[in-house]
Amino acid sequence: MAELQKYIEARERNRDIFSRESAAVLQAFEVAIKASRQLGTALTTQRDVAGKTHVGLAPFFLILERSTFAAFEALSANQAFQAWVSIRPGIESALIMGKWVKDPANAEIWTRRSEDPKSYQASFQGKELGKGALSRGSNIQSALRHINDQFLHPNPKYYHRHLGFHDREDGAVEMRLEFFDEPLDIAVGVLGLIHLVIVTQQSLAEMFATLLPNLGQIDVALASFEQNAGSWAKSTMAEGPYFEWALTEIGLWPKIIAT
Repeated sequence: MAELQKYIEARERNRDIFSRESAAVLQAFEVAIKASRQLGTALTTQRDVAGKTHVGLAPFFLILERSTFAAFEALSANQAFQAWVSIRPGIESALIMGKWVKDPANAEIWTRRSEDPKSYQASFQGKELGKGALSRGSNIQSALRHINDQFLHPNPKYYHRHLGFHDREDGAVEMRLEFFDEPLDIAVGVLGLIHLVIVTQQSLAEMFATLLPNLGQIDVALASFEQNAGSWAKSTMAEGPYFEWALTEIGLWPKIIAT
């Protein structure tokens, strides 16, 4: 059998198991997508106090939704490391929306990033990206930075994460790099990624409620998810310092859950 076909079939087996054994996780995903659709409808149909629409933000919002689908597809195949890569452009898109709403001039700076990279870097790089209209923009930007460090660049943690050595019968040592994550890493992926997405949605909902006066506040079910998954999150954090760090600093779970 061709190597690519073996890999595809292994992912399919993992997906089948995930779909049978993770009903609660799949339900949480559906709740997140329902909230996403509500927010997207509001963004494309409501007007601000000046009677203007903000449909220019809609593509960023659709990128967030697509990234969420792609990330959960990777999680269902037991590839949390790839799920974090997939969610990254969606989280960044939300932060860019916050920058545009905070100061419409940022939209022009973003558009001219190639022609004027210095202005772009001053407004959109590093911590500046979190200084928009999202209530938790700084936290979300920090999570994005950790995603970059942990999952996009071959830094020491990434270098060692899936690396293993095995003694062979002929006396040689085999070096292997795993394609699939361990259960604890999947748990961190599921709990952290869902929570990060919902926190981002919550900040977007608050921003839209301020921007679009006839909208009101859309409930993205953050409190409900924290209540339903809190025990799982706490037990996962108890597995070690890295797991607590990942859930609180990347997934943005409340630190009180860990105590």
